[in-house]
Amino acid sequence: MDAKQIDLSGYLYQNWGLDNTNPPVVLNPDASLHACIAWCWGEVAEAHGLAMVARVNNIEGGAVLDAVLSRLTALERMLEHLGERTRADKAGRA
Repeated sequence: MDAKQIDLSGYLYQNWGLDNTNPPVVLNPDASLHACIAWCWGEVAEAHGLAMVARVNNIEGGAVLDAVLSRLTALERMLEHLGERTRADKAGRA
């Protein structure tokens, strides 16, 4: 994986025991800040939906928790990227 690429794959694909050096999903370097924030919103909305279904149906742990954690892993990487990106933008304007 290129050092500039941001891995957005979560971790569930790693269950197959494949080479994890080239993740299947990476951030498009030309994606706008708005598109990245919209992606974050979608991930949060989906994780929230999964958690609500589990709560309403009294489902414990297992697959729902794994799905939410996998999305949060990718979301955390995106937010770290956006923090660096906006810090660099702010430094460039200073």
